[in-house]
Amino acid sequence: METHRFEYSIQSMANVLGVSRSGFYQFLKRSKNELEKYNPELVEFIRETG
Repeated sequence: METHRFEYSIQSMANVLGVSRSGFYQFLKRSKNELEKYNPELVEFIRETG
């Protein structure tokens, strides 16, 4: 969603993905360390493909 936020509205993308707008913004506020703590495999995948 972050990548496409200037192409599509956050609300539209949230609806398509089945998530809330507030959840998206909360996700953006999380620190990278917190995300890595909960899902290190996903963080590694993102780094490899990023």
